[in-house]
Amino acid sequence: EEEEEEEENEDKDPTQEEEGLSDGDATLEEEINDSEEDKEWAAGNNELNRSVVGDVSMLDVTLPLHDVVASITNEDLRRLLAACGQKDFGDMMEFTSDISTAEKVGEGGYAEVFRITKRWKKEAKKEATIFKILAIENDEYAGEFFPEVIISKELTRLQKDHITTSAFAKLHQVKVVRGLFPRLLSDAWVFFRENDDEAENEENPLALGDQQLFLILECEFGGHNLTKFPFSSVMEVVSVYCQTALALAVAESKCQFEHRDLHEQNVLVKRTDDEWIEFNYDLPKKNGGRVGNHKSIRVASHGVKTTIIDFTLSRLTREKKTVEHEPEIMNIDIGDEVCDQSRKDEQFQVYKKMKKLTKGKWEQYTPRTNVLWLRMIINWIIKNNLDSNSDVNKKRLGNSKDARNSRKNTFSKKVSRRQSKRKFTECTSAEEGRKEMSGETWIKKIKEGKSLIDALKSFARGIDKFVSALDLVSSDSFEKLRLLLLE
Repeated sequence: EEEEEEEENEDKDPTQEEEGLSDGDATLEEEINDSEEDKEWAAGNNELNRSVVGDVSMLDVTLPLHDVVASITNEDLRRLLAACGQKDFGDMMEFTSDISTAEKVGEGGYAEVFRITKRWKKEAKKEATIFKILAIENDEYAGEFFPEVIISKELTRLQKDHITTSAFAKLHQVKVVRGLFPRLLSDAWVFFRENDDEAENEENPLALGDQQLFLILECEFGGHNLTKFPFSSVMEVVSVYCQTALALAVAESKCQFEHRDLHEQNVLVKRTDDEWIEFNYDLPKKNGGRVGNHKSIRVASHGVKTTIIDFTLSRLTREKKTVEHEPEIMNIDIGDEVCDQSRKDEQFQVYKKMKKLTKGKWEQYTPRTNVLWLRMIINWIIKNNLDSNSDVNKKRLGNSKDARNSRKNTFSKKVSRRQSKRKFTECTSAEEGRKEMSGETWIKKIKEGKSLIDALKSFARGIDKFVSALDLVSSDSFEKLRLLLLE
């Protein structure tokens, strides 16, 4: 079958590839007749089954509200569909029909997050993507998802603008679909619920029925979060932090971005062959205006790349493409149920500080919120990743011993539809094809990197003086930290 497919690819019209059509799309267009109904159906079906949008410009597809079918009367839902470039709801079964494997990797209050591969892609196992699935439990809540869709699109565009960073999760496509939650994803949900200590969501989405609406964002796979990524040097840890700070600075410069929820679960790390990670941004004037002082900074990767995810609570200003060119603010009001929790973890203290800082005016631009999270992240890294007695490192030590005893990797599992009994198959711990450093060796690395850890602690102590991520990365102290990566 693969040989036949290769022959078909050789005979394929190169213009099809230029137009962004998959083999399945091209075949479909050849088979349909010339009737207007069939053409309209084919266009919709091609759009539904296109698995990965390679060109950022495809994210500009937004429909006028009047193009959404009249039978959908809720204005927030109509606006969400228009932002996704849809006239009507997609079908859940069709949208997920090409999924080959699925592994639940995380969750939130409204979201289920899966790492998936697709059956019809030759390179699928090498290029897994992420499905973030949010149940739209009531039409009235549809407006709450709209900002995240727009913000995800805008941050993806930063990968091709002159103000650039690739550190935000690239959005491939986003759709509103209706239908029964797929059995393959449900099986992965059950396994996560039964085997992961972090599992909290109690209701399997399968129970929501066949008329349930879901918003699905398909993004690049960014790696594993700070609680799970197996670092192999202190330099890697410092590089991840520098990349995170610079990414926020770029987004501030371009679109007045605030993440507002940048805890350790939302900073992902994966291996990379790139020696350098580049960031480009403009420095603002002291009065808040723009100035032509363009900065281009490279960070030594030390073999790791950072990806920032989850823009549910984020805030962003985007330039509308209208005659008036009036900016549009994208944000969600963060309620008291988030800000006024009694938990003493630093993450929840940051929510309280944000509420005080913004005075509850969540639409206004308050870049110091980014500094609050950068402070929390650096403290978390020092306390957990770089402390040999932390729970994270104790767990890593335990995993190393278990791996030696059983010769099995328990870091992650994935579900395979191709297996007759839906058994779970094993996969490597952090990155396919790479052997993880043992816990004992990592503890030695921490001790050897004491001087670098002390430099990180020194930087952390002075972080409160900064008013934005741009201010932070422009400081002499940050530059000294970045230059340590060159030693």
